[in-house]
Formats: sequence, structure tokens, C-alpha cells
Amino acid sequence: MRISVCRWAVLIICFLTSSVSFADDSKRAKPNPDELLFAGRYSEVGTPKENDAHSQAVWAFAQFHLAPSGQVYDAAWEAHQKDELLGSFIVWQCQKDGIGARRDEKLMWRLHFQLREKLEKKRDQTPLELYVLAHLDPADAEGVMKLPEGTKYDEFEKQNTERKHRLLEQSANAGFAQACEQLAKNYQDARDYREALTWFDKAIQLGHGAAMRSRGFMLMIGQGAEKDPKAAFELATRAADAGDAFGTINLAVYYDKGWGTAEDKKKAQYWLDKAAESGHWAGRIERGMARFKGAYGFTVDAKAGEEDWRQAVTLRHRNVLDFLARFYAEGEGTAKDGKRAVHFAEAAFVQGSPHAAGLLAQIYDKGLTGVVKDETLREYWSIQSNPSFAFTFARDMEKRHPELTERLKKLDPWEWGK
Repeated sequence: MRISVCRWAVLIICFLTSSVSFADDSKRAKPNPDELLFAGRYSEVGTPKENDAHSQAVWAFAQFHLAPSGQVYDAAWEAHQKDELLGSFIVWQCQKDGIGARRDEKLMWRLHFQLREKLEKKRDQTPLELYVLAHLDPADAEGVMKLPEGTKYDEFEKQNTERKHRLLEQSANAGFAQACEQLAKNYQDARDYREALTWFDKAIQLGHGAAMRSRGFMLMIGQGAEKDPKAAFELATRAADAGDAFGTINLAVYYDKGWGTAEDKKKAQYWLDKAAESGHWAGRIERGMARFKGAYGFTVDAKAGEEDWRQAVTLRHRNVLDFLARFYAEGEGTAKDGKRAVHFAEAAFVQGSPHAAGLLAQIYDKGLTGVVKDETLREYWSIQSNPSFAFTFARDMEKRHPELTERLKKLDPWEWGK
């Protein structure tokens, strides 16, 4: 699948449709970080206090939804070390998504188990704790879920999904913005657009930036609402003001294409620069591609484009590795380069990517510039691309491929490579 410079950004275009009125701020006390987190006003959460585990955890939660990176993981880890539950939750999410540190599956499942054990013992969970529980499965410390006797897997999975939905709904009904936004996305995925719009609006009223862009996506494509380019442009502006990186990229796209506003390449570059400097990996990836291709009015500059991609890698996010592996394998923006494609795909694989093994199997099946066909490696990566097969043949594969197994264990996923 080829990804154009604008298409993947436009796929997640999101805009705000309801306005929020505020009283005179000068007469109000400034909200504390917990209140801002509850409302989803993440860009207003300030720098954490030194040696304050709760402050670090709140900041990490906010930044995880604004610009997930290695810095977020580091702050969450420090809070986790001081038994701050919210910090442990963000460490778990980062481990699950391959962000910040080399993925450690044993640590991931151990944290998952400890979080669930602690929260399920509490009688009156807070809305935030309900939200956390809505992400956790009934698995043991090794990630194994034991089905009750006589229960079929499909029935067990259905019950588990319903349980998670109830918890998320309880959190959302209590006014936790992040739960409202996620509940809306779940309804959107289920094609229940009326419910999706309702919950996006609730999150938006609280000030949740990602809900703004998600609500706007529906407006952009006419999903549950009529298309309105001008309103979409205004909503993209507000999403960007709320600190949403994808909303900022979308604003650049709007100015670049003249959608809902007059075409203006300088403003397109301005907003793409804002996205790139926001600390979000997507901004660096998109501006790098723009510089490779000369899009958004940028002059073609492969050196500057590669520098953006290098900076994206330093943010320590698995999505960067997946994108770069695909770009170099397909020659998207840059020339095809098999060695770099393999390097980034292997890095993405050790970070838990569900796509990397399949891409590596394709590369070794057909060969790529700098990489020759290899039936043995094609077979290896084909098995790895199927989780059930990989689990079944794990020990056999380690014996048959000891050098590759050792190399993957030592691989630093955040190196640019040769």
C-alpha cells in the first residue's frame, strides 16, 4: 500500500462542530493539573514538579495523548518507580504500543496484571480508574487468560468486550473526557454514528482536542453529517489551538489544497512546521516527506527530509519505524533501499509491530535493492507474521536461527542504522 504525502494525514482529519463559551478567565482560579487532565485539556498541563510522582504521572498521561515519545515514557517510569498507579498505566501503554523503551513483553504483562489486581480490589473506583480498568483484560502475570470451564472463546471474548464497554461508559458518564472520546471512537468503528457524534460532542465541550479532530473527520467526509469545508477549516484551526498534532497537520493540508479556505502555501508550511516542532512523531514524518517530494510549497531537499526522519526516530515511537520501513521498501518519497527497509522493519518488529514481519517476508520473497532473495528468511518472517504460528514454533525457530535471534535481542530500535 502506497502512502501519499497528504493521504494518511487526511485520513485522520478532525474538526470541532460545537463551540464552548467561557466566563471571564480573570475571575476564575486557574484549574489544577488533575482538573485539566479530567477535562482533556492536555496542552494546558504544565511541566511536572520535580520529585513529585503524581505530577509526573499527570504530565505523562497528558503528553501521551499529545505527543507520545521517549520523554513521556521516562517520566511515567519515574512515577511508576514511586508506586504512582497512573505512571504505571502509562508505562504499560507505552510498552504495549512500543513507545519510549525497548519493548519488554514480560514487563508489559506484569504491569497489566498488577494494575488490574489493585483496581479490582477497590470498592469505589474513580472515573480515571474505571477508564484504566476498561483497558485491562482478565489475564495473569504472563498474559494468559484462562476461560471458565464450559465457556467458548467467542462467548468469553464477547463478555469481556461488554465488560470493558460498561466500564468506559461509567467513566464517560462521570465526565472523564478521555473516556468520552474513546467511547465515541468505539461507536464510530461500530458505525453507530449518532452515538459517536453525541460522545464526541461531550468530550469537545470539556475541551478535548483529539475529540475535536475525530468529530471533524465525520464532518469532512459526510459521516453522520453533511460535508462543510468552511466549518471543517475552522474546526481544524481550533483543534490545532488545542495542541492536537494531527489537527495541525490537517490545517497545513487545508491551506495547501485550498479546502475551506484560500490556498496559501506559506501558511501550509507554517502549520506543518508547527506540527514538526510540536514533539509529535507525525509532524516530523510528514514534513520530511514534504521536503523529499517538494510538497506544501517546500523546495525539494532530500538532506533536510532525511534529517526530519532522523529526528522522528529519536522520539522513540514504533509508528516511525513502521513508516520508514515502508517508505524505504516502496521508494515512497525516497529511493528504494532494502538495507534500511530491513533495519527499520526489524526495529519495528522488536517493538511489537503487527505489520513488520509481513513486510520482511515480502522483502525476502522478492528481493529488494541491496537485499537478495532468501527462502529461509522468507519462511522465518512468514511464521513470525502469524502470532499463533510464531508462538507454537518459537523454540524451534530460535534453534534454527540462533544468529538472527541473538541479533534481534541486542538490536537498539532507536538507532538510525547505516
